[in-house]
Amino acid sequence: MEGAVSSSSQHESVSTDEYLERIYLRFAMIESDEQLQKFTDAYLIRLIETAGAEPKAVTKVGEILSHYNRRAKSNPAVKYPVETLLSMLNGKSAVTANLSLVYLRFATVHLNDDDYLSLLPVLLEVLSSKINEPSQCADDEIKSTCEAIRSGTKVSTPAMTVDEYLMVAEKVFPKDVSIVPIKLCVVKLLTSGLFEDSAIFSIIVLGSAEGIEAVSGAAEAILKKIDIQLCVDNRVVVDELMAAYLGTTMPSKPVIGKSSAVSPANSMMKQKILQFLTRSAIAPVSYMNNMKVCLDGLTQTSITKLLIAALNFLLKVIEKMPAAAQKNLSLLLFQRLQKILGEVKNGTAVSLIYRCMGMLGNRDISIVSAQEETVMLAFRAIATVSLLSSAHSS
Repeated sequence: MEGAVSSSSQHESVSTDEYLERIYLRFAMIESDEQLQKFTDAYLIRLIETAGAEPKAVTKVGEILSHYNRRAKSNPAVKYPVETLLSMLNGKSAVTANLSLVYLRFATVHLNDDDYLSLLPVLLEVLSSKINEPSQCADDEIKSTCEAIRSGTKVSTPAMTVDEYLMVAEKVFPKDVSIVPIKLCVVKLLTSGLFEDSAIFSIIVLGSAEGIEAVSGAAEAILKKIDIQLCVDNRVVVDELMAAYLGTTMPSKPVIGKSSAVSPANSMMKQKILQFLTRSAIAPVSYMNNMKVCLDGLTQTSITKLLIAALNFLLKVIEKMPAAAQKNLSLLLFQRLQKILGEVKNGTAVSLIYRCMGMLGNRDISIVSAQEETVMLAFRAIATVSLLSSAHSS
């Protein structure tokens, strides 16, 4: 393996894709712990910085780091650039900070007391600059959203009307208290024993998709203690989750204020909601909101995780589709799936699309009888996957 580190000028002279491909090839040539350490010293930070600076490179960097992690994570011979990783937590890129945290966790397993002591000044410096950052970001976002609403600008207030957002922001949210402690207090109140699990479930699900780690972590911890299956098999809970996803109102939960328009959930919330709808026995047959959720999910081709979650839910919908719904909706779903097939590159998503199309075609052969090209594409895709699997196993 080449031990030399390529210079920044070399990086600038080639495209990012080519640069990352070269790094990947160098990783593939590693045969010893010594070479793995040299690779870590030369490229780990560069890969993290590239992912943070160039969004289009995130997938390729993730692929390289996935292979790297398998060899390095549990290898005590690998020493990570801990000081540099700590300093990168202060960067503006969330991708950079998150990847840095991953390798800091790997590193701490093999650090001793002397290592911790030597790193303490750097850690204190990072903490002092980061301690108020999440709250401030959230507070600034609330203020800017309120200003936009007052000025008449159309803004998204997930699962709320604009009037409800203003009420919470201006009346419930005091100026001298950060939003994070308030949200944590709400979570504690909801789980204080005053409410049944089914009454708080949809709120906790939305909380688990919060962009603030302290809040989402608290919500996730609560979900582990709740009888999830009992909740997702409750029709009221399913209706609440679907209403939050779609941005619709419910008779059982009237909106506050003059506005009746509820913003749909954001992409992270939608992904979480879909995970629980897929586990439900009744959500797949809750017409017509189940179809609205599926059709919305099929438009999310640029957000792979959300699309995959939607396709998994669609599979459940198709499996449980009654004859009347099948007659009216199968062709529509098949055409929507066929439409996005050319846009999707992720292998998991593509396989789920073909599974959905196959199930629809199996139920109604007339749908695929005139789709010779689609059938041929499906067989080619299966053949390609089989060849890749054989090559990988050999």
